[in-house]
Amino acid sequence: MMSAILAMHWNELRFGDSPVADNFKEAVADPALSFANVNVDVAAVLKGALLPFYDATDATVSSYEKTFRGKTLQDLPLAKTAQHPEAAPRFTFNATNYASGVLVRMNRDFLWDYRVGKIDRPAIPLAKVVAASAGFPPVLSPLVLKIPRDTGTSFIPSTGDDLQKEPYTSKLVLADGGVYDNLGVETLWKSHKRLLVSDAGKPFLEDPRPWTNWFGQLFRVRDIDEQQGLAMRKRVLMVLFSKDLEQTPLHREGTYLGITLAPNDRSKLDAQQWSKPWDRLDEVPTRLKKMPEALQQDLVNWGYFVCDSQIKSFAAGFPARQEAAFHWPFPRPKPVP
Repeated sequence: MMSAILAMHWNELRFGDSPVADNFKEAVADPALSFANVNVDVAAVLKGALLPFYDATDATVSSYEKTFRGKTLQDLPLAKTAQHPEAAPRFTFNATNYASGVLVRMNRDFLWDYRVGKIDRPAIPLAKVVAASAGFPPVLSPLVLKIPRDTGTSFIPSTGDDLQKEPYTSKLVLADGGVYDNLGVETLWKSHKRLLVSDAGKPFLEDPRPWTNWFGQLFRVRDIDEQQGLAMRKRVLMVLFSKDLEQTPLHREGTYLGITLAPNDRSKLDAQQWSKPWDRLDEVPTRLKKMPEALQQDLVNWGYFVCDSQIKSFAAGFPARQEAAFHWPFPRPKPVP
C-alpha cells in the first residue's frame, strides 16, 4: 500500500535542488496515514462470507479504490533507465501465484511469472495490484486476475519457462507476495548492487507448551516453515553484505532494516525518554483495521529512526546524507502503553 501511494503521487513531489521533497507530507504521508484510519479486513471477510458471488478480495479491492481512484499500473511514472536517467524509481509489486508456486512481478512495464510468461505494459488497476500483493491468506486471498480482461493484453509467446499454456495463461490466482518471499528480495538481489531491505513482520515466538493435536501441529509447522525461509534469506543477505565478498561480483551494499532491531545509537532515544519501544511495536498485528493515532506516530517514528541508524552505521557507501541531522517525524515519541 505504501509503495503504491508513493508511486501514484511521485510526479507530484517537489524536489527542487534538494533530495528531499518539500511536499512529501501532503502528497504521500497524509494519504498513507489516512488509510490507517480505515477498517477493511473484518468487513471484507463478512461480506465475502455472507454475500453470494462475492468474496473478501472483492471487498478489499472496492475499499482500495477509494484511495487509488481508478488508477492502473500504466498511470505510474516512467521508470529510470539509461535513456531516461532523471525518471522515477521502478515501483514493482510482488504476489505469489498459487498455480505456478513462484513469484509474480508487476510494474508499469510488465507482469512476469518466469514459469508462465510475461505481459507487456499491463493495465491492471492499482487496487487489484495491492489487493493481490497484500492478500493475507487464507481470508483475504486469493485475488484472481482474468487474462486479458484485467490486464489489457495477453502473455507474450515463448516468454514462460514450462507453464505457458492453459489454464495457467487464462487466469492468475494470486496471494500475498510474502508467501513466497517475505522480504521482497527475490526481485532485487540478482540484479541490483545496493539494497535496503525492510522487515516489519512479526518475529517468531517460542512456545514452551506447543499444541500436540493434529491441527495445532499444522499451524506450528507452518510458522516454523515460514520462519526458516525468512531466516535463510536474512543469512544470505548478511553474507552478501559482508566484507569477505567485497572484491567479488556477489557483494552488495546496503543494510537490513528490521522492526525488532535495537538501535546502534541510543542517545537520541535517551534524549527523548523513549524506553525500548521495540519490545512492544513488533507485537502490533498485521491487520487492515483502524489504528490509534498515537500508535501510528510511534510506528512512523521508529521506522524513521531505524532507517537513519542502520543506513548511517552500515551503509556508508549509500547515496544518503550521512551528515544530515536526524529529526523525529512526530514530536516527543513515547512507548506504546
